[in-house]
Amino acid sequence: MKKALKFLSWMFVLLLTVSVSSCKDDDDDAPVSGLVGTWQGDYKDGDHYTMTFNNDGTGVETDDTGSDNFKYSYTGDRLIISYNGGGGVAYSVSITGKTLMLTIENSTTFYTLTRL
Repeated sequence: MKKALKFLSWMFVLLLTVSVSSCKDDDDDAPVSGLVGTWQGDYKDGDHYTMTFNNDGTGVETDDTGSDNFKYSYTGDRLIISYNGGGGVAYSVSITGKTLMLTIENSTTFYTLTRL
């Protein structure tokens, strides 16, 4: 009886060890924000452009003429995008479902993009 109890105790310890060590943090690849990902917008002439926001604060804007890399910071509903190390442009951000609206601060100019 003592051997059986000792065996069951070791099996419990082994099972517990395997259970705990196999757990993985599910948030490892979670985006920093709802902004991260690729978004598509349209120019007035009907051509498309995309903006991709990476987790690391970098991104790329691409259209028919090529692509431009940028850096960004995003806090609350404020986004600042800087191209080629220059001064940044500040935007108010609104994300609703798959729609991203960027409004240039102190302006009525806005851009509407859709998540791809």
